[in-house]
Amino acid sequence: METGNYDDLSLHEKALPHRESAFRLTNSEGKGSLIASALYNLGNCYMKRDIEKAESYSRESVEKYLTGGYDHTKHMAKSFLLVTHTC
Repeated sequence: METGNYDDLSLHEKALPHRESAFRLTNSEGKGSLIASALYNLGNCYMKRDIEKAESYSRESVEKYLTGGYDHTKHMAKSFLLVTHTC
């Protein structure tokens, strides 16, 4: 099953190892917009199990989008929304 499907089915525990792996890979390659997206995905996975980690990852994602100048308005809006949910 694809990782996104795990999230859609609220099987975040199964998605988490894949999301962490994706974050490590994009972080090591330095692909900024993908790092921001990976941070959002991690925040989303942690939403139900560790709200503080979810907030941290979602805030990092927003920061990455804002400082990187990436034109991904839809994705950045999702990150902002996740921050509001964690607060």
